[in-house]
Amino acid sequence: MISQFYKNSLVMFALISIVSYGILAFNIENQGINIDEVPHHGYGMKYFDLMTEGKILDPCITGLGDCNLIDLDCDKIHWISSGGVVKGVLVGIGDYFFSDSERIYYWSSDTGQCRPIHFNVAIPGENIPTQSELAAGRFFSPIFGALTIGISFFIGKLLFNRFVGISFVTVLLFHGLWIHHSRILTSEVYMNFFIILSVFLLLYSNNKNKKTTIKFLIFSAVTFALAVNTKISSIELLPFLIIVILLQQPFSENVNFRKLWQKRFFLKSIALVAIFIGIFFGALFSTFPFYYPDPIGQLMIQFDVAQEYKAINDPWQYTKKIFLPFVASATIAPIIDGYYHIFSPDDIPNSTKWGHTFSTIPLAIFFVVGIIYLIFKIKRKNLLYSEFLMLFWYASIYVILTGSIESYNTSRHFIPLIFPMILIMSYALWRFLSPLQNKIKIPFFIVTCFSHAVTFLIFWKKIYFEPSIVWNLPASFEFNQVCSLSDECIRQAVNLKEALANPIVLFSGIAFIILFLILYINKNKINYKETKKDVK
Repeated sequence: MISQFYKNSLVMFALISIVSYGILAFNIENQGINIDEVPHHGYGMKYFDLMTEGKILDPCITGLGDCNLIDLDCDKIHWISSGGVVKGVLVGIGDYFFSDSERIYYWSSDTGQCRPIHFNVAIPGENIPTQSELAAGRFFSPIFGALTIGISFFIGKLLFNRFVGISFVTVLLFHGLWIHHSRILTSEVYMNFFIILSVFLLLYSNNKNKKTTIKFLIFSAVTFALAVNTKISSIELLPFLIIVILLQQPFSENVNFRKLWQKRFFLKSIALVAIFIGIFFGALFSTFPFYYPDPIGQLMIQFDVAQEYKAINDPWQYTKKIFLPFVASATIAPIIDGYYHIFSPDDIPNSTKWGHTFSTIPLAIFFVVGIIYLIFKIKRKNLLYSEFLMLFWYASIYVILTGSIESYNTSRHFIPLIFPMILIMSYALWRFLSPLQNKIKIPFFIVTCFSHAVTFLIFWKKIYFEPSIVWNLPASFEFNQVCSLSDECIRQAVNLKEALANPIVLFSGIAFIILFLILYINKNKINYKETKKDVK
């Protein structure tokens, strides 16, 4: 029997997913190439072909021994073997059914140049995929991107209400990073789909009948294993999942840490955590042939291969990495930097040094408002369990990212962070608008979403209609050297400065700030008058 939760939300989920797919998949065959798509395309097909041939213990899959499909002078074998079954199979299926071209293992020992795009020797159909081949390999990307957005609605609704769910999916759908990575052939969209699905299943297991349901806990563990299967960095979600299991209580109640230390409750929570971890490792090792020869040893290789992730031993450096990216990446600082950079183009914005968690004016303002509001609730000791989970989700991912990533110049690493960030923003928007009448609430919500969306206007044009562009970072200040699919190498600035200089973006941002201040002042006046009446 379908629960009441699904009865009320299934139609909304379907509508959100269908609309999202239409936006994400539009003209995908003319999407400019991302430099990382070349190896992902080749590796996906290699993985798919080996799996369909039953060669699950081939050195190119296990990572042990010599793989004759790749030039080891160009790349390490583990990029094939540790790339994940999900991505490999889906890319292979897309190319197999939807590509008319002869099957080519790009970036293999037969293609010569290691990174042809970087060295301006890229020839579509010879050493990099053609646009049609990429479109075939991308077939499942917008599907998983759309489903992720649909599931996000459930998370917002579960923790708070339908308004938060709708706000969550609207802001996410029109976030430049998610649009871009839902249209290209990389691991990010698949990894984050399973992350969000795992979060939803675990939250739902906690919500049903006000106690943890083993069935959904098991499903969550399996989907989390598939996320790690796709990309090892998904492991950063584990502390949040464990907290959800440990504290199991109704979302609408105040968070209760004392309950955890009750012997009976503690033993039950530990048992549930043990079940989750056991199912997770069982699913991970059984669904990923990479682990078959030596599960523990191969797991260590996975961590070693993630070269972007390096620990910082200097406490001061760690402190700076904790604080500065928060200010620079997750707040309004990048926007201020961007406008400053317009008038002083020779100066490198500070945000460039610290991160590319690309924000917008509405997202930045309401994210900060949400954080401040939650801090006040903590001080008053009336923090709801749903609010605590939302805050811990953001904080745990943030601390792990900032403490482990060596460089912030790759925006895709921050995609797992934008989900709780947008959730906090949506929560703050709901709290801000809830006392207001619908005739004010609805127009302001529309203005908020519009102002957020048009910030990425310049990227929409490039994403949808400029196939000659070779992408590196979709939301970067940096002036990256990229090459067209012709013989000429060009410098194509795809950056925040260009977006912020757009008159529509500038006007909408100013209009939003003015409207926000008017509503904020009026709300405070109303609250002040009501407080005086209560006192009298």
